[in-house]
Amino acid sequence: MTKPKTFTDDQIPAHWKAPYGPYRQAPPMYGGEWWFVNPFTSAEPWKRFAHEPIPVTLPDGFVDIFGEEPQFADFPDSRAWTTARNHWEQNLKQFKGAGRPLWLSVEQVAELDALYTSWGMGKPRFYGGRYGEMVRWPDSQVQDFEDGAYSAANYPHHTIARYQIDLAQNGVQVEDGKRHPFVPPGVWPAEDAE
Repeated sequence: MTKPKTFTDDQIPAHWKAPYGPYRQAPPMYGGEWWFVNPFTSAEPWKRFAHEPIPVTLPDGFVDIFGEEPQFADFPDSRAWTTARNHWEQNLKQFKGAGRPLWLSVEQVAELDALYTSWGMGKPRFYGGRYGEMVRWPDSQVQDFEDGAYSAANYPHHTIARYQIDLAQNGVQVEDGKRHPFVPPGVWPAEDAE
């Protein structure tokens, strides 16, 4: 939102100034400029522009896991954008930090990276958040797919099957027809009928 044009004392004729005219002077703490006030503006418009928004510094690793703040132009309507933005802000508020859990070794993380990548999910990103230690796959085809870190590390094939079921529910076929054996029959009816 851009600040409307304001005027100095010598730019406004006396009969245009409040209480008879539409221009009101902001208090000295707000700069003392003259502002045009009408029924479509607030009675004290200078308060809306008193402080420029402070750029938010995002925690390390947050953007890698949750992405940039959702922009209105990327959504079909305001409801979808508002939902995505609120979800993003909640994740930011509850974000504790990025990185592997201490109970997981570097070698185990490398094995998990290779396993999940081979199933088309991309590399897992571990983080601490509102539900404890979690993991997300930002490069996956299912938006916001995540699992608990313990479950994803100790039962990865269960997580892969859940991911593929989510793909099917979103109408996405698994690449190269490669279905995990833990996915129940009937999830992809078109393939099962062949």
